[in-house]
Amino acid sequence: MEVRRTEVGEHIKGGGIGAFYLICGIVSLISSIAFFALLPVVAIIIVVIGIWGVCSGITLISHGGARKAVCPYCQHEITILEKAKTHKCEHCKKVSTRIDNYLETIE
Repeated sequence: MEVRRTEVGEHIKGGGIGAFYLICGIVSLISSIAFFALLPVVAIIIVVIGIWGVCSGITLISHGGARKAVCPYCQHEITILEKAKTHKCEHCKKVSTRIDNYLETIE
C-alpha cells in the first residue's frame, strides 16, 4: 500500500491563545461560585467550560503552539500541536505520523 503524505503548514502561535483560554477558564471557575446557590445547573455548565478552558490553555502553552495541516487520509484541514509526533484526525479518526515537515499515513 502506498504511503500518502501532506505538508504541514504555517505555525499558529499558541502562547497568546493558550493564555487567553487559561484566563477565561479561571474566571469561569471563579464566577461559577456565585451561581451555585441560585442556579446549580448553570453553575455546573460554567464549571465544565472553565475546566475545558484551563486544560486547553495549559496544553497550548506547554506544546508551544500548533500548525495547520491537511489529513493525509481524508484531506480535511486539521490543527496539530507543534511538538506532536502523531495526530489522530478529528474527522476520520485515523492516526498519521509527523516526519520532518510532513504528515504521513501509517500502514
